Amino acid sequence: MLKRQKLAALDRARRSTAVKNLAAVLSLPLGFAGPARTRLRALDRFLRFNPESPLAGYAYRQALALARDVGVGPGVPVLDRTVVLKAPGPGGERGYLLTSFESELGKLARSARLAEVQGVYDILFLPTWQPFYSPVLYQFVARATRPLFLMPSSNRDYELCRKAHPEIVALPFQASSWVKPEGYTDRGPAGKDIDIVVLANFSPYKRHWLLFRALRDLPRRIRVALVGVPFRGRTKDDLLREARLFGTDDRVEVYQSTPDATVADILSRSKVCLALSAKEGSYIGVAEALFSNTPVGLYRDAVIGSKDYINAQTGTLFDPRQPLAGQILQFLESAASYRPAEWARANISSAVNGAKLNALLRSRAGTEGSPWTRDIEPFHCRHFRFLYDDPGAEARFRGAYDDLRDRLGVEVDRS
Repeated sequence: MLKRQKLAALDRARRSTAVKNLAAVLSLPLGFAGPARTRLRALDRFLRFNPESPLAGYAYRQALALARDVGVGPGVPVLDRTVVLKAPGPGGERGYLLTSFESELGKLARSARLAEVQGVYDILFLPTWQPFYSPVLYQFVARATRPLFLMPSSNRDYELCRKAHPEIVALPFQASSWVKPEGYTDRGPAGKDIDIVVLANFSPYKRHWLLFRALRDLPRRIRVALVGVPFRGRTKDDLLREARLFGTDDRVEVYQSTPDATVADILSRSKVCLALSAKEGSYIGVAEALFSNTPVGLYRDAVIGSKDYINAQTGTLFDPRQPLAGQILQFLESAASYRPAEWARANISSAVNGAKLNALLRSRAGTEGSPWTRDIEPFHCRHFRFLYDDPGAEARFRGAYDDLRDRLGVEVDRS
């Protein structure tokens, strides 16, 4: 009983924004005194928890001033999770380089050759969390010679960026925008022999325990699959220990680090998918479930980017004030009435979003008077790595990657 109460208490603490907001406000004076790194951390904390505060603009400008020269140095940075979408061309035709994860943007931000890179490439960035603020973002923007093209993690974050940051080009995409549907199968109602799937890493913030608790009040016939990977030392065994606290460890099957084909198979065989996080970035697993024609249930108050994809065709939003078990049962009973794959293929596939991105970049090039003779290369994302739709494109772009390394001092690891 005490351990279950501790789980609930820790979850409330993680979700409590009032305390975190207050702590961020109280720490704001540290942003105006002391070592630069301490000041920058205080300003960053304030912005992440109070992005719409009247003081946010001032704090952001102070953060830019502090971040400009932090850690800049020589050397050739090696970027992971990065792809050339379009190589530069003659007559000033610009190239486009897409990167994700703050660790990779930070390598560019600290490069002494950043101005040279931006002389021929515009940089597109996918942040991992929301809001999109981070010390490396401040450093990049402070040192950049051209605007950063940002793909925030949600529509809400997109609007924040668009309205508050004219020095950044906000693009209406997120990490979940780049899923290629061809790897996922629609088995139809007859092929769905698993009731519930949770596709999530094993971090505490994924809140598997809410399902373990709800299972006590659900029929024993309900079959549950938990699919994911370890997170900072938390493994399959930790999940099962949590389930044991509620007496439901015999009600779930845990699949740890399974092959992609097995994950896709489980998704296609599941009647519903649950995404129980309170807050995170985009949550790509939601889109993957939709392409498998598996509707998704999230909490109505969740701050998750792909919650923007939930509608009458794709899933449901749970009321956090009501017991979860009854809502899950109702969701399962109506699962066959949803049409998530049809909606997802028409609205959020990598091909659909790639065409939209190409049109936006082409339009901006035209506004700037830059030539546009070639479109960006069609691409998608898998395991947070960007892949070209055409396998032959890797060889065609080899010269662009070599030029980045040899002439501009930035290496991209495409292995």
